[in-house]
Amino acid sequence: MYEFILLSNTETSFSFVQEKCPENNNNIDITHNVNIKINKDLSLSLSLEILLNNKEEIFLESKIELYFNFSESTLENFRKESTDKLTLPKELISHLISIAVGINRGIILCKTKEKNKEFLLPLINISELIKDDLTIKFPA
Repeated sequence: MYEFILLSNTETSFSFVQEKCPENNNNIDITHNVNIKINKDLSLSLSLEILLNNKEEIFLESKIELYFNFSESTLENFRKESTDKLTLPKELISHLISIAVGINRGIILCKTKEKNKEFLLPLINISELIKDDLTIKFPA
């Protein structure tokens, strides 16, 4: 079991151009970018950017950053051979990304509900994104 808390989440950017939003939800492509790093205070930052496009251009961009804190025992379990690196299990990474996706979907829903009531958000299959554990070096 992994002991952690979500310290905070920040919306770093958001844009939605309704005129570029396709009327048919089958014409929506989704792109997502994830960045994970360990901060000097040993918190973990997870940045998630979701981009929706209409096969030609982006009509929605939403980027958030989440900060997690782990218990000392959990951090120690992540240390492998080296003391300057942590290895995060793929199951934990998938779980943290799932939290970020849920928060980001909520932001997108709240910010677009008045503009487009028929807007459907494509699903993201997190298990397809994460295939291996992630080793991260501590900041210098």
